[in-house]
Amino acid sequence: LYLGRIEAAKGVDHLFAALAQARAAGACWRLVCGGTGNMAWARSEVARLGLSDAVELAGWVDGPAKARLLAGCSLLVLPSLAENMPLVLLEAQTYSKPVIATRVGGIPDMLTDGQEGLLVDPANTEALAQALVRAWQEPEPMAAMGRRGRARARQCYHPQQVAEKVASLYANVLKQNGGR
Repeated sequence: LYLGRIEAAKGVDHLFAALAQARAAGACWRLVCGGTGNMAWARSEVARLGLSDAVELAGWVDGPAKARLLAGCSLLVLPSLAENMPLVLLEAQTYSKPVIATRVGGIPDMLTDGQEGLLVDPANTEALAQALVRAWQEPEPMAAMGRRGRARARQCYHPQQVAEKVASLYANVLKQNGGR
């Protein structure tokens, strides 16, 4: 599953190319892309790579449709070239889904390579393809990564945990500034 803008800045071109490479190596993934953007380009690229039978461009999804996609997928792929702290990664972890993502922005702080998912360098189509093949060949270890991701999300990003961290930060700032 991919959820995000359908555009080159989100690494979707690398995802499509990596999917083609992974399929050639025997990893017969079916990719659902939820999001809007340059849909004409995406349809053309999918056809050019011979992936029309393997890629569904679902358009914008939210609410129950998004929940169904997250619940039903095997993993989330986030090939972004730039990110901050992507909410979709936390959403996938909430559903115990392993994540294949790029080492950009806050993503390496949100998951550890080989623990809650797999990290690859941005724009590295070959590494992304290898991660897709690994995930196809090792479904049980990937499922365990998803479970660890859920535990990490609960420990680090549960609203109560975040509220306590923010309150502590404010208390420390006030203390350092004499309560002002």
